[in-house]
Amino acid sequence: SSDVCSSDLRAKGALAIALDPQGNGAVVRWDNPVSGVKGSFLPTSEARAVEDQICRDFETELSGSHPSQILSGSGCRDKQGEWHITNVKPSRKT
Repeated sequence: SSDVCSSDLRAKGALAIALDPQGNGAVVRWDNPVSGVKGSFLPTSEARAVEDQICRDFETELSGSHPSQILSGSGCRDKQGEWHITNVKPSRKT
């Protein structure tokens, strides 16, 4: 769902590192010992300007309290530095 990291600060932090336009494009992993959910973010595109935001596509793998899933989507950083996730859907990659 589009709330991949809406309630998990560890996931939000990992997303911000993974999608940073100055980042190295490496996988960033995270886990939440309280909920048992863990995952990773992998940027799959270069950063691009969309209106007044910086956006970058990603793939995320989630596991833990639900069946494992691989999703793809886009993240856009607004002027305040907050990342917002859009276009999340199951990834065709297996």
